[in-house]
Amino acid sequence: SDLMDYLLFIDGDMHADFRLMNPEVDIALQPDARPWAKPFLQSSLEYMMANPCGVIGAPAVSGPPDNKINTFIYDAKVDGNVRRMRREDMETLPPQMLPVVAIGTGLMLIDITVFKKLPPPWFEDVEDDRKEEVSHSQDCNFCLKCNANHIPVFANLFAPARHLKIQ
Repeated sequence: SDLMDYLLFIDGDMHADFRLMNPEVDIALQPDARPWAKPFLQSSLEYMMANPCGVIGAPAVSGPPDNKINTFIYDAKVDGNVRRMRREDMETLPPQMLPVVAIGTGLMLIDITVFKKLPPPWFEDVEDDRKEEVSHSQDCNFCLKCNANHIPVFANLFAPARHLKIQ
């Protein structure tokens, strides 16, 4: 559409910016706050406007019962060069805009031109060969399509999110 430049997805159960510090509250009362944290929307939008980028998502844990991080990264040390991001990665990687293979849409900013570059349907599950299970969810498949069409996809490690469900 010519009426907007960006689309923000946010699931109703996402806790965005939970790592931000509140300078008016004692740091001892902010166990999740980190000094490096940035607001998701502001930092993602600024990055997107300054760099060639189509999609930026917030890494988040999928929620119970699996509690897996919703981000898939490049890793030359594993078969296929792709693996799911682990908690250790979140703890050791410096805050950055990290190029990724795929990321969940729980909290995601998309440049609207992406929808002009990709043929629809944009969001669809991909089933395994036996048509018994989903091998790629809609959000991951969307990111795979973006990367295949040279539309960069990033994880905003300055602004992780989490589900409000018990984790």
